[in-house]
Formats: sequence, structure tokens, C-alpha cells
Amino acid sequence: MTSGRATASASAHRKRVVFVGALFVGWALAIVPTAVFQLVLDERLSTVPYFVLPTLTALSVFAGASLLAYRADAGWYRKRRNRLVGGAAGGCTGVLAGVFGFVVYSWYLLATQTNYSLNGGAGIVAAACVGAAAGYARTESDRASDRTREYLVLLLVSALSLSLAVGLVTLALAGYLAFVAETTLVGRFVDR
Repeated sequence: MTSGRATASASAHRKRVVFVGALFVGWALAIVPTAVFQLVLDERLSTVPYFVLPTLTALSVFAGASLLAYRADAGWYRKRRNRLVGGAAGGCTGVLAGVFGFVVYSWYLLATQTNYSLNGGAGIVAAACVGAAAGYARTESDRASDRTREYLVLLLVSALSLSLAVGLVTLALAGYLAFVAETTLVGRFVDR
């Protein structure tokens, strides 16, 4: 292949890597605008016409990744690559820190038996924004950018692996519990 997005040149390969990387990072950070929508709209987010906002967020991530990889000037991207990668790594770290803080605070409320309505959206958004700003400001050199890219790849792969493992364990546990409930129920009816 020698034309279009299917070319086999090194430049085309770099563009595909940028596209896939931007897509993964964008979808990892898509929780931030969704949490903002949830904060602003509350229960109305699941009603017409607002329910399309999360879908539009996902589509804008796809469009942004495509623009960054295939439409942005190579010189422009090269100048800003280190800062963009730093901001993305900081934002992903902020999202994970916000989610972790939400979980820890939930456990605290459960342990103290405090009756309180809890929404972690504001904390997750704040942590993601602070993390993105810090990552953007701290990543200047190519060496720091290389380490940040390694960190970002490991972070996204481990988060994806963890969520996949949790999903599979939950599915297996649900299947086992359904089997036990079914055999117990059938056993009670058959034995009578």
C-alpha cells in the first residue's frame, strides 16, 4: 500500500500510533466531561435530549484523535508533543487519584455510619484538571517525555487489565451464584 491511511511508511506508522494513543487517552479521560455533565444536569442526564452527551463526548474523542494524528501539522505536533503527553499522563493520574479518593471516602462514611449523599464527580474532575495542569507544566524535555510516555502506557494497560479482570471475576461469580441458586431451587421442587 502506498497511498492514504494504509501506507506502510514510517511516517504513516507514527501517525497511526499517535491516533491509537490519543484515542486510548481520550477515552480514559472521557469520564471528566461526563462527570461535569452529571454535576450540572444531575438526573436530567438520562433524559431526552441530554442522554446523547456522553455519546457526543466519545465521538469528539474519536474526532480529536483523528485530527491530532492525521490533520495536525507535524511541526506543530512535534513542538507540543512533550507537553501534550505530560498533560495526558497527569490527567489520567488525576482521574485515578480522584476515583481512589472517592472510594476511600466512601469507606470512611460506611465505617462511621454517616448518613450522607455522596457524589465523587466534582472530586474526580478537580483531580483530573489539577493532574493535567501539573503534567503539562512538568514535562518539558524529551527525556521527561519518554518517561511520561512509558508511565502512561503502563498506567492505561494496567487500568484496562484490572477492569477486565474485575469484569471477568464478577461474571464468573454471578454465573456460579446463579448455578447454585438454580440447583437449590430445582432441588427443593424436585424433592417435594
